[in-house]
Amino acid sequence: MSSSKNDTRIASLMGSWTIDSTIKVSFGLYDLNVNIELFFMGDPLRENACELPSEDKCFEVDNKICLKESGRSTGRKCADMATAVSDWSDVNAFINIGYSMKTGPPLSLHLAADTGGWIGPFSTIFAQHKNFTNYQGSNLTNLKEPKPDASKVADHYSVRYVRSPIVPYLRWNPGSEMFNYVDFQNYFGESAVKNTVEVQHKMGLDDNGHTEFDPYAQYLNTCGNGNIKNILPLVEFEFLKGDPKIDNGREQLNIKLDYQLLTVPPIGSLEYKLMARLMKRGIPVTGPYCYEGELRGFLFDVTYASEMEHKYVHLMHGCVDDLPCLPSAAKLLSAASEAHVHEPPVPTTFNVGNVMLTSILLAVVIILLIVSLVWNVRLWRSRKRLQRSKSDDVECVPQMEMEIDNRTTPLLSDSNGHSSLERAHFSKRQFDM
Repeated sequence: MSSSKNDTRIASLMGSWTIDSTIKVSFGLYDLNVNIELFFMGDPLRENACELPSEDKCFEVDNKICLKESGRSTGRKCADMATAVSDWSDVNAFINIGYSMKTGPPLSLHLAADTGGWIGPFSTIFAQHKNFTNYQGSNLTNLKEPKPDASKVADHYSVRYVRSPIVPYLRWNPGSEMFNYVDFQNYFGESAVKNTVEVQHKMGLDDNGHTEFDPYAQYLNTCGNGNIKNILPLVEFEFLKGDPKIDNGREQLNIKLDYQLLTVPPIGSLEYKLMARLMKRGIPVTGPYCYEGELRGFLFDVTYASEMEHKYVHLMHGCVDDLPCLPSAAKLLSAASEAHVHEPPVPTTFNVGNVMLTSILLAVVIILLIVSLVWNVRLWRSRKRLQRSKSDDVECVPQMEMEIDNRTTPLLSDSNGHSSLERAHFSKRQFDM
């Protein structure tokens, strides 16, 4: 992660973003509406991010990522986003999509489908562009040539998806009417993430929100190249320097969105015929593309660039009525952001004289305690030595009696016939017992 990333700017992009596209055609009474919701929230695993020196050319806009070595190692390496599994990202993204179509006679058709709720989280990195006039290290088409307003660009980020450990756990919502469990993998599941990370760095957006690289072209009108591979929504955020004379120099935000919504109606169905008619009416629908070996895939173009005027695409930073507003995890963050900020507790003030006196008394008490402990230890040792000395004196008494009897008492027999020496030995045996 680049240390030059501006957390304040990135934080301003968090929350819900709603893209609404509504098209009405008077001839035939066609009515098409598409809603795309994106929700961004910080990833706690951002703490695992790292950065390599610029000479290593590990640029995130080029689909490169810095990863820390596993285990106790403190090493770092540059990895390819297309193949590496990353244990960190900047932002977790959630996606919710719905669409509806209505037609007048003779079809009189009404179709509606959605994802059944939020899908995610998708781990994303906000890749920062370092040079806005002549960035030679990137394949992004919008950076190959100097832009006319490059001097006004204060910061620029492109959303990059990464393959994280949670990708296999992206789940299909049972209430989804847009696709079944199997199709989910290609739309928003593990396959979709894999498809996106492989080509996202080639899909830089121009000022109109379009890209010169078309990842879908090889699947148009032919199944010779296999089935169409869906790409997740790509977004770029461009911060422009504000005019000090206008709005106190507040920065302006340009947003670019590139997304083609894939729909795969069965061949010959009313939905299939409707898509063919919409293309003839000039509505931004292209197809057919190969899907499951049949030419029945259609893409509805939801492209947006805030610099351009759009007649049918509108972008809002916030929620819209009748659409989901917050993922369940974000509701906890919303509650945390409303926590009350308390004043710090008033510190306790001590008089300097009282503090010095208290310190002196405490030192005296500690010294007395140490002296008392030393004296008790010495007293205990003296008592042990005294007890040991008394025990030795008692053991020597029988031997002394025996020596005295041998030296001063004649060997006379008593009335029982025992000599004085025998009486001495007898006294010793009694003592030992």
